[in-house]
Amino acid sequence: MPRRRVIIMGAAGRDFHNFNTVYRRNRAARVVAFTATQIPNIAMRQYPARLAGPLYPKGIPSAGDCCGGRAHRGGQEPDGPENLPHTPGHG
Repeated sequence: MPRRRVIIMGAAGRDFHNFNTVYRRNRAARVVAFTATQIPNIAMRQYPARLAGPLYPKGIPSAGDCCGGRAHRGGQEPDGPENLPHTPGHG
Protein backbone atom coordinates (compact mmCIF):
# COMPACT_ATOMS: atom_id res chain seq x y z
CA MET A 1 0.00 0.00 0.00
CA PRO A 2 1.49 3.40 -0.94
CA ARG A 3 2.14 5.85 1.85
CA ARG A 4 -0.30 8.76 2.15
CA ARG A 5 1.49 12.04 1.33
CA VAL A 6 1.02 14.70 4.01
CA ILE A 7 1.89 18.39 4.23
CA ILE A 8 2.07 19.76 7.76
CA MET A 9 0.94 23.34 8.25
CA GLY A 10 1.66 25.06 11.52
CA ALA A 11 3.48 27.74 13.42
CA ALA A 12 5.68 28.30 16.46
CA GLY A 13 6.94 24.72 16.55
CA ARG A 14 3.53 23.08 16.70
CA ASP A 15 4.10 21.72 13.19
CA PHE A 16 7.31 20.01 14.30
CA HIS A 17 5.62 18.74 17.45
CA ASN A 18 2.83 17.21 15.34
CA PHE A 19 5.41 15.55 13.12
CA ASN A 20 7.37 14.12 16.05
CA THR A 21 4.32 12.79 17.88
CA VAL A 22 2.19 11.55 14.97
CA TYR A 23 4.25 11.03 11.81
CA ARG A 24 7.93 10.46 12.66
CA ARG A 25 7.57 6.68 12.88
CA ASN A 26 4.32 6.33 10.91
CA ARG A 27 4.96 4.06 7.92
CA ALA A 28 1.44 4.66 6.53
CA ALA A 29 2.14 8.37 5.91
CA ARG A 30 4.97 10.32 4.32
CA VAL A 31 5.40 13.97 5.28
CA VAL A 32 6.50 15.72 2.10
CA ALA A 33 6.82 19.27 3.45
CA PHE A 34 6.23 21.76 6.21
CA THR A 35 4.65 25.05 5.13
CA ALA A 36 6.33 27.37 7.65
CA THR A 37 5.51 30.50 5.62
CA GLN A 38 5.55 32.62 8.78
CA ILE A 39 9.35 32.16 9.08
CA PRO A 40 11.39 34.60 6.96
CA ASN A 41 13.90 33.09 4.48
CA ILE A 42 12.76 29.52 5.13
CA ALA A 43 12.14 28.55 1.49
CA MET A 44 15.35 26.59 0.92
CA ARG A 45 15.67 25.09 4.39
CA GLN A 46 14.57 21.74 5.69
CA TYR A 47 13.89 19.78 8.84
CA PRO A 48 17.16 17.89 9.40
CA ALA A 49 17.40 14.14 8.78
CA ARG A 50 18.99 13.58 12.19
CA LEU A 51 15.80 14.93 13.81
CA ALA A 52 13.34 13.50 11.27
CA GLY A 53 14.41 9.91 11.89
CA PRO A 54 15.20 6.88 9.76
CA LEU A 55 12.11 7.17 7.52
CA TYR A 56 13.43 10.55 6.29
CA PRO A 57 17.14 10.10 5.45
CA LYS A 58 17.18 13.35 3.43
CA GLY A 59 15.16 15.37 5.95
CA ILE A 60 11.89 17.14 5.12
CA PRO A 61 11.77 20.30 2.97
CA SER A 62 9.97 23.47 3.88
CA ALA A 63 7.46 24.64 1.28
CA GLY A 64 8.09 28.22 2.44
CA ASP A 65 7.87 30.75 -0.35
CA CYS A 66 8.36 28.22 -3.15
CA CYS A 67 4.63 27.83 -3.64
CA GLY A 68 3.41 31.19 -2.38
CA GLY A 69 2.31 29.68 0.91
CA ARG A 70 -0.05 27.27 -0.87
CA ALA A 71 0.36 23.52 -0.68
CA HIS A 72 0.02 21.50 -3.87
CA ARG A 73 -1.52 18.08 -4.21
CA GLY A 74 -1.72 16.09 -7.42
CA GLY A 75 -0.60 19.10 -9.46
CA GLN A 76 -3.58 21.16 -8.31
CA GLU A 77 -3.89 23.79 -5.64
CA PRO A 78 -6.46 22.95 -2.99
CA ASP A 79 -9.23 25.45 -2.25
CA GLY A 80 -8.02 25.78 1.32
CA PRO A 81 -6.48 23.92 4.26
CA GLU A 82 -9.69 21.94 4.72
CA ASN A 83 -8.78 19.95 1.60
CA LEU A 84 -5.41 18.80 2.90
CA PRO A 85 -5.00 15.58 4.87
CA HIS A 86 -4.81 16.18 8.59
CA THR A 87 -5.08 14.27 11.83
CA PRO A 88 -8.00 15.44 14.01
CA GLY A 89 -6.80 16.74 17.34
CA HIS A 90 -3.27 17.38 16.07
CA GLY A 91 -3.25 20.91 14.68
